[in-house]
Amino acid sequence: MDFTVGQIKDGVVVVAISGSLNDMGSDAFLKQTDGLIAEGVRKFVLDCTELDFVSSFGLGVLVRLRKRFAEAGGRVALGSVPDEVMAVLKITALDKVLMIYPDVETARLSLMT
Repeated sequence: MDFTVGQIKDGVVVVAISGSLNDMGSDAFLKQTDGLIAEGVRKFVLDCTELDFVSSFGLGVLVRLRKRFAEAGGRVALGSVPDEVMAVLKITALDKVLMIYPDVETARLSLMT
């Protein structure tokens, strides 16, 4: 898994993730997001355009990400989730828990309200 933290625009940070969301690299990802929370970021968009696989461990990462931001008074939205990944989110009913949008800009705008 690779991830890139974008600029904070209107209080929203967009992080692009690519490859597989699994145990490989997830510690660094969560440490980075914890750092963003410590810096005061409360609105987080995960750009899933290049995400090609989510393991059960990766599903746990998404739940932890949502929980950590919620505990800090923030919110997380996912944008541009590929069909294969969306199928896993639906099977596990996480599509009912996570804020998921068809594209990154819609996800970003949803956090502006």
